[in-house]
Amino acid sequence: MAHDALTALLIEQAGFSCFAIGGFGISASSYGLLDLGYIGLKEIANATNRIASLTSIPALVDADTGYGNESQVKKTVKTLEKAGAAAIFIEDQVWPKRCGHLSGKKVISVKKMQGKIKAAISARKNKDLIIMARTDSLATDGLEEALNRARQYYQAGAEMIFIEAPKNLKQVKTIASELKDIPLLINLIEGGKTPLVGQKTLQEMGYNLIAYPLTSLLASAQNVTKTLEKLKAKGISKPNANLMQFDKLKEILKQPKHYES
Repeated sequence: MAHDALTALLIEQAGFSCFAIGGFGISASSYGLLDLGYIGLKEIANATNRIASLTSIPALVDADTGYGNESQVKKTVKTLEKAGAAAIFIEDQVWPKRCGHLSGKKVISVKKMQGKIKAAISARKNKDLIIMARTDSLATDGLEEALNRARQYYQAGAEMIFIEAPKNLKQVKTIASELKDIPLLINLIEGGKTPLVGQKTLQEMGYNLIAYPLTSLLASAQNVTKTLEKLKAKGISKPNANLMQFDKLKEILKQPKHYES
C-alpha cells in the first residue's frame, strides 16, 4: 500500500498493476497514530486525492466502516470515487474501528453490513468502481462465521471478499477452498497474524488479489531509523549504496518535465 504520494510513484515504477491507500498507513505516516479510528473520511479522501492523481495505475482505497450508517456510506463512496478511487474496501467492524491485526475488535450484524454494501453499490456513478467487503468476524466469532458472512456479503453485491487475519496456513487454505467461487483478497502484514505465503502459492489456492498494507511503511521506518542512527553516531552523511541519490529522486518526481514546462 502507498502511505504517501512518493510511495505510490515507487510502486508504479516497480511494475505493480495497482496499489492501495490504507487507513493504517495514512494514520501512522501523516498523524503518528495507530489505526484505531482516529482518522475519518476527510483524511482518507484528502490522501486519495493527493496520491491517486499522480499515478496511472488504479488506487484501491480503504474506507474503514464507511464512517457511519447507510447514508454516510453513500457519501463516503461518492467522495472517494470523486477523489480517484478505483476500488473501495468497507468492513464490518463497529466504529471506532481498529487495525485488523490488533485485538479487541467488535463487528456489526450481517444485516447492517449488507445494508452498507447495497448502499455503496447504489451510490457509485462509475459501474467500474469495485466495492469490496471485509469481515473481521474471524477474530470475534470464528472461521465458520467469517465464511458465512463472506458468502452473505457477496450475495449482497460485494464484488470481492476479504476475510481479515487468518491465523495459520490451514485457515488460509480453508478460506480459499470454501469460497472458491468468490473473488478473494488476502492481506499480508510482516509480523501480523497471518502467515506470509508466496504469491504463486496463494494464486494456486484461488486468491485473486494480495495486499501488502504495511510493507512500504515498515521498510521506510526501518531504513530511516538506521540512517539516522548512523548520522547521529558519525556526525556526517555521505553518498553510499544504502541511500537513493538525489538525481534518482528527481527522476522519480519527474523533475525534467517540470523544468520543461
